[in-house]
Amino acid sequence: MTTSSTEVRNELHRLLAADLVGPWGGPAETIVGNPRGRYLAGALAPVKVSGGGEVRPLPPFAIAEPESVADLRAVEDPLMVVSENGSAGVPEVEDGEVMDSEESAEAEDRGPASQLIAPSSMGLRFRIGADGPGLILTARWGTYTPRREADDNGRIRTLYDRTQHEYFIRVDRSRLKSRAYLDETVLEKDGEVLVSISVEVLPDEADGSLVVEVALQNRKITDGNLPPREWLFQADLEVTADDESDVFLPIHDPLDGFAQGLDAEEKRLELLYRDRLEFAVGRTCSATWSCANPAKTGGLWVRDLVMDSRRANRIRTTWLPETEVPQTTAPPIPGTIVSMCRLGDASLHEVIDGLRPLIDGYRNWLTECQTEAEQLPSHLQAVADEAIEDADAVGKRLEAGLELLKEPDVFRAFQFMNRVMAEQRIHSQVAQARSEGARSRLRKPSRRCLARARKLRRGALSSWGSSSCS
Repeated sequence: MTTSSTEVRNELHRLLAADLVGPWGGPAETIVGNPRGRYLAGALAPVKVSGGGEVRPLPPFAIAEPESVADLRAVEDPLMVVSENGSAGVPEVEDGEVMDSEESAEAEDRGPASQLIAPSSMGLRFRIGADGPGLILTARWGTYTPRREADDNGRIRTLYDRTQHEYFIRVDRSRLKSRAYLDETVLEKDGEVLVSISVEVLPDEADGSLVVEVALQNRKITDGNLPPREWLFQADLEVTADDESDVFLPIHDPLDGFAQGLDAEEKRLELLYRDRLEFAVGRTCSATWSCANPAKTGGLWVRDLVMDSRRANRIRTTWLPETEVPQTTAPPIPGTIVSMCRLGDASLHEVIDGLRPLIDGYRNWLTECQTEAEQLPSHLQAVADEAIEDADAVGKRLEAGLELLKEPDVFRAFQFMNRVMAEQRIHSQVAQARSEGARSRLRKPSRRCLARARKLRRGALSSWGSSSCS
């Protein structure tokens, strides 16, 4: 069975995610060695307290009231702080060496020393309507519990067994009020909150919508060793409406107006990508979304807009952001000659007739663009009119270039160029075929192919001689 390039790419992405974030061996995996050294991303550290500092949960990212929708991307403050003697999720060590957790019993539950800042929280920022439904917050993560056993050689080693966690927190619509701050307990033990989700709601005065910040927080308190069993690995936070409706508004919609401070090029980009909307901003991590309910798409998350809706159905965090880059394929235009060999051999009449449909097709496309621009909001229509005017100037240059071919010297230069490029392409294809394997043999060229190559060469040389003498 043939495997497509898309399947290969998806499998490569899956392997990279499993290797960097995990879990490589599935939700109930057992790994040898420390999970902090095994997985490089996606983990939330416990709150390290030096000297008995008191942990104080704060509003998620100290959201300032946004003056515009662009401000939703602006804040990067930490989620939790401690008193002067401690820090939140920031290991304080003197060296960067990684400890081997297998060497002794004392080291079995100590993390590898690191000078990197490890976050203790991550989350999302998004917009919803002021009169929308409630929200369902889904928190997922894995924990690794150490155990020691002897291998086949009698050597004691430390294994870590993974346990999957998944919790659902419902936030009723009545609680999503402007300037509200909620601290929802996800996991607790003996009255101590171990994991929580904070929610802060602020108004967007521009359109009356609500800016919501949610954050998953690891509030476990530990010493400077930061043992792996206290970490939250493969942390994930997902948000949906409690009625599964498309409740999430775009962070910024170009149809509503331009963001402040855009130059002319950026305004054209707003026009071009007006239907490529962003519905969430990640904090400590990245964000992704689906504009369709995955239950109706076979589990696939669809980032593109669905039908005429400009809303998303659900959002979630991601440690490995990705985007789909569409392949650009030129549509075929009947009657057009694009072969360099034919353009280098054909008569003037044949060349003009073969290139005319290309220019006519370009003109027809501009007419369609003008019709589409008339349906846009005024601020985008002005930018579109300017772009179409520039494109029209290109069309006039194409027309002038086609007329220029009627001059004999210009036409000989045009054919000479196409012959040289065609021959160079043949050489490139031969070199590529030879580089694919020393044992591979090229097929013996046919008489027709040899005659064609000789004709191209003679034509190129004669044209060059004529051009040089003229």
